[in-house]
Amino acid sequence: MADDLDLALPARACAPLRVRRAMADWLGGLCGSSALCDTGEDLVYAVSEAVANCVDHAYPAGDGSGAVRVVGRVTRLRGARSPHAGCAGPFRIELAVGDTGRWKEPAHDPGDRGRGLRMIESFVDVLEVDRARTGTTVTVRQRMDCPARRAG
Repeated sequence: MADDLDLALPARACAPLRVRRAMADWLGGLCGSSALCDTGEDLVYAVSEAVANCVDHAYPAGDGSGAVRVVGRVTRLRGARSPHAGCAGPFRIELAVGDTGRWKEPAHDPGDRGRGLRMIESFVDVLEVDRARTGTTVTVRQRMDCPARRAG
């Protein structure tokens, strides 16, 4: 399994689901298990939410003409084990979710919506948001140090 992840897909309603599946497969390959630990599940959810934000907010037309890109990188930390012997941790994962749309300021009273960034932040070690004229990039970082387990 490759340490890097690079997904580019249209900003359509199905994008978060496609990213969740790809992320689960990628993390499962890194961890050596098809069943993700809670930390892995949290990371999948956080990235999926960032993708959903791109789809919902970055492109005003809402017609899927924009794109979302997810780029992931793994840094193996001291003491890393072989991915074939269970979890390859400890390692740090950095994922960047980017679009080329426009930043939409959150509403002061979002009602039932508008809490995506706060939810993402609660699921990862680090959240950064870079708003530029050329688009928005949400970067998350997470340490993965799951207990070793055999692929199931």
